[in-house]
Amino acid sequence: MSSALGPKLRAKARDADLCGVVIAFDLDNTLLDPSGLAYRNTVTEFLDHPGLGLSAEEAFTEYEALRGKGEALERLGLRNANHDRGNADALAALCLTCDVGSELLRALDVSGQHAASYHLFLNRLAELDLSTRRGNLEERLEAELAVRRFCAADGRSADFRGQVARLSCHPRIAEWASRYRTIEQRQSLENVRPVVHDLVDRGAGVVIITEGKVATQEEKIHRIGLAEIFDGRVLVSEAAATFPGVSEFRTHLEKRLQECAQSDDTIPDRELFGLWQTHCVLETWNRKTPAFFARCLHAICRNPLGCERELANLTVVSEEDWRQQPLRFVMVGDRYESDVLPLLQLLGPGAGLRIRITEGKYGGFHRDDDLLRDQGPDLTFNTWASLARHLTDDLTADSISPIESAPDVFFGLARPRHFRLLDGRYQWHWTTAFDGRSS
Repeated sequence: MSSALGPKLRAKARDADLCGVVIAFDLDNTLLDPSGLAYRNTVTEFLDHPGLGLSAEEAFTEYEALRGKGEALERLGLRNANHDRGNADALAALCLTCDVGSELLRALDVSGQHAASYHLFLNRLAELDLSTRRGNLEERLEAELAVRRFCAADGRSADFRGQVARLSCHPRIAEWASRYRTIEQRQSLENVRPVVHDLVDRGAGVVIITEGKVATQEEKIHRIGLAEIFDGRVLVSEAAATFPGVSEFRTHLEKRLQECAQSDDTIPDRELFGLWQTHCVLETWNRKTPAFFARCLHAICRNPLGCERELANLTVVSEEDWRQQPLRFVMVGDRYESDVLPLLQLLGPGAGLRIRITEGKYGGFHRDDDLLRDQGPDLTFNTWASLARHLTDDLTADSISPIESAPDVFFGLARPRHFRLLDGRYQWHWTTAFDGRSS
């Protein structure tokens, strides 16, 4: 819309011009510290401390590599640094896996030899953990059992976990974690809140779609002062895989996996394989995948103002109801592989609007999927300021292609018998009896 309009006429013309549009934002590197400078500067400031014995640049590179092993840390009962950048557990793990002989390590009486050993242990655990998310169901189940056998057989598992727990409470590390959050809050993205409020004033529904733990993501949203405006509309992957009955299911699955890992039988039985198939569906919803985005879209379509509650159940919209009021949906995020590609796979290039911001650490990432090499985001912006100008001045409902058909919440997956569709809602039933392997 032309900025030549006077402010009153422009405001009147824009009243409710985004009515019926839902705009979803990623959190880290999008609403929260899009450039990543607050994070990098604060981490570097800590790592440049003489007591660590590392150059700041070297240590930051090591810390980023360790954050990439977040799932391995989580297996040991530690916090996943992928979803919580100001993470004392990860910083403690860095001190334990770098051969630096710092004052912190001396305080714990940890030698360089131990550090080298911990480094090898964590790398091996991360390698095994990654294999549980690759291959077919049988290969992933075999990899899961291999991880458990490795942790049970390697005495460094409990020792490393205990050392991290002790070191993460060290005053210097606790001070750094607190300082990071304070700087992040003070920085608070001065441009973000006015833009989000403007979108709401123009009739748009705004939601957050992010990956990780619900408690961690909610804490971040409170910290940057956006909790009220996104109240009831924070869609976190953990919530998509958590609903009544899942806790009991996971307890039973954990028991069966432990029994199988401790036995000499290398071939899982039919029941365990069936449970594992359902687990893989839940894990697919627990990450930014096409199936997770489908769950989010159904939740939004059912109740735009209370979609967070809808995500916690398995309600879906019928094809007939969806066609009567197709959704105009915009996704704004920084990562191609988690904010753009899953929606392309789910909806194709002709539905919705995908916007990518490349100001932060993933700006240099180039897609290498041969099938989708020419299918990138619809719009790309290098800075939050340029993105904000587009959202404020140029975005209209007519520029967003509606999603015409209801997306499949089991996209690319074989639906296990634990999920039964009844009256527009998947009923969750799991049993311990299977008459054969599911495919």
